[in-house]
Amino acid sequence: MRKNDALTKIQASLNSSEPQIITPRGESYEEYVRQLSEQLLHSIIEPISVKVTSTIIQDADFDKYRSATVWGIGKSGVNWLLTIEGEQEFALAFGSDPLELKMHGCSSSDALGEWCSQAYNKPMQAGTFNRWLSSASLHIIANYKSPCLGRYRTNTLTGFCPKMS
Repeated sequence: MRKNDALTKIQASLNSSEPQIITPRGESYEEYVRQLSEQLLHSIIEPISVKVTSTIIQDADFDKYRSATVWGIGKSGVNWLLTIEGEQEFALAFGSDPLELKMHGCSSSDALGEWCSQAYNKPMQAGTFNRWLSSASLHIIANYKSPCLGRYRTNTLTGFCPKMS
């Protein structure tokens, strides 16, 4: 896989359906998704073969990624956007060593939603989540296919991505 292949794969995800993103109050969904999409595309790296060795969420998609050919195609700090070779599937992982990444656990065809889920894999102070939730509007996608939505990510609210500087 080459960087151009990764960009094509991500662009196909962005074009295929509305990303599962929570829009902060006062911003339009379309503009917010456009900004986040640009940030994601700027985070794309020359793909590197990676190994997923552990997971945060048990019984999600870990086995699929552990046994497949997986590429790291996006990176910001210790956050990695992963994809399975030959599939329109994306996941978030963490780690400094690409041969020993910890997967968030879930995956989907929503590249932006997976990438933005990194915002809720950090501890929050008590009350921060409720204050944030009361100031955000939820954009619900009726045909979202992730088995993790609601089942595994009720405390992480997949799809919220803060403005990154």
